[in-house]
Amino acid sequence: MNKSIFIHSFKSLFVCIVAFLPLITHAQATTEPSTVVLYGVIDLGISSVHVSQGASSKNPAFNKNQIQMDSGVQSGSRWGLKGFHSINEDLAVKFVLESGIIAQTGSADQGGRAFGRQSTLGLTSKNYGETDWGRQINAASRYFGSIDPFELSFGQANMGASFGQANTLRYDNMIMLQSTDYAGFQGMLGYSFNVGQSAIYADGPNVNIQPATDNFGTLNNARAFTAGMRYMVDKLIVVATFDAAFGSQQVRSITDSSVNIDNPNAPIPKVWALGAKYDLGYMQVSAAVGQGFNGAFSGQGPGNGLSNSGLSTFTGGSDILFQSGYDYQSFMLGGAVPLSNDSNLMFSWQIMQPRGQIGQMAGYASQSVLGTAYTYNLSQRTNLYFWGSVANNFQMVSSAKSQAIGAGIRHLF
Repeated sequence: MNKSIFIHSFKSLFVCIVAFLPLITHAQATTEPSTVVLYGVIDLGISSVHVSQGASSKNPAFNKNQIQMDSGVQSGSRWGLKGFHSINEDLAVKFVLESGIIAQTGSADQGGRAFGRQSTLGLTSKNYGETDWGRQINAASRYFGSIDPFELSFGQANMGASFGQANTLRYDNMIMLQSTDYAGFQGMLGYSFNVGQSAIYADGPNVNIQPATDNFGTLNNARAFTAGMRYMVDKLIVVATFDAAFGSQQVRSITDSSVNIDNPNAPIPKVWALGAKYDLGYMQVSAAVGQGFNGAFSGQGPGNGLSNSGLSTFTGGSDILFQSGYDYQSFMLGGAVPLSNDSNLMFSWQIMQPRGQIGQMAGYASQSVLGTAYTYNLSQRTNLYFWGSVANNFQMVSSAKSQAIGAGIRHLF
């Protein structure tokens, strides 16, 4: 047996054992009742988006405007089922099946998946924590939602425009372990056996976008590791996360898409981030810093994630970029001000700076993004929102600009 495959198989088996070990000792069946809840969000609005970019050696200059109906600006439109079943006083089974909706057309989001936002089954213990299995978001997206003033919403205004790993990044086939709260500390570890996302291997034999794979070989699919730590005490929240992706050792041939060819030298994209939020009473202030190396995870697109806008993304249109020397650092500073019991004002400023090899290359420049949003509650379940954002050197592409302004209504059920 190939040594690397043996080591990887051993690690995978170890992850499986650890995921269940603290829970097995508590598995005593009872007849406790079960609960199943139907829930959802409908979020629709109107936005005006302007994008532009100067001429380059690859593309001519362009200047475009679009007024459109948006879905999921403040919260992704969705419906879902979540269930909970007590096994004993400590242990319970839980599941989440959540489907994204493009509300203005009624079609399924996340590429048409039946439950593309989340599909997990897990066990939760009051004493030890919880484990979830299936399609779910990574640690950075879970923990930085409480740091970002926009809670990872409002299109390009949220910190996902500069911290791609926190841009509600979802992986298939993932085991996620989360501890209980110990004196304010909580940790999270996750591993995906096959992320189910597209990729570009810039150092490999085929630099085209590689679709999500489903090959038999364990190492012939893209995999990922995610970890996070959160500390919460009184008015302070501090978060630290780390993410890494591992490329498939085979990719599709350029000349024949039905044939796989070896891809042995894919770099490992890695990114860390540190963030904090403090509640001053009259406002909440937030800050974050991070660095990425040898690639990137897909960031927020222009406007509310427009495709076909003409603007590039720092992952080249894929979900994950594997590229040696593609390094960067990101910063965010922002806040949220409760103007009344029914209204809230949010704002932030982001910077994303190219480093490593791309820091010396023409065509790259530091991205800056300014964003703001205002919400007004009509009831406990319904609110209006208004938002706007201006981005220069969007996605670190020199002269690329994206400006957005919009308004909408959100209803929870």
